[in-house]
Amino acid sequence: MTVTSYNHASTNLVGKFTQSVRRIVQDVKDEGTSSGQTKEEVIETNERLRGVRVRLDENYDTAKKALVTLMARYSESKSQRNVFTRYALLKAMIKV
Repeated sequence: MTVTSYNHASTNLVGKFTQSVRRIVQDVKDEGTSSGQTKEEVIETNERLRGVRVRLDENYDTAKKALVTLMARYSESKSQRNVFTRYALLKAMIKV
């Protein structure tokens, strides 16, 4: 995988993570408060929120891996003595 294709993939992962978080936040907002709900409704709400948490954890892990890899590539770029070569590496890392 080239640096450019990796950057596109990591940008895509961050974009997917952002979209997932927005959907999850909206789902939670749509739930409303649990006051006045029956026991069964509270259990159902709790199960839905657990599912939301699982989805959020998976997306968080994906985004974290992308950022850790980006940080590692940045650290590796510091070993380049040639300024122009390093600049090209950094530019490829942040290109959208």
